[in-house]
Amino acid sequence: MYFLNILTDLKGILDEEQILELLEKYRSLGPLPGILLPFIESFLPFLPLFAFVFANAAAYGLWQGFLLSWIGQYLGISVYL
Repeated sequence: MYFLNILTDLKGILDEEQILELLEKYRSLGPLPGILLPFIESFLPFLPLFAFVFANAAAYGLWQGFLLSWIGQYLGISVYL
């Protein structure tokens, strides 16, 4: 039960606005946050991948954001397998 409460709290924390704020805050790191967020999502599937892709597209542009999300997800899957 405690674990479900933690998951619910994490899901409420990681909404689209907060992900956008996170990407804007760490934009000086270049594409690293845009790759790391989908990478982490591949290990924690309860995180919203759609929100990460949306945030990347908003922060880096449509195609570059999609490409960064795809690279992060692909790297996560490669490491996981």
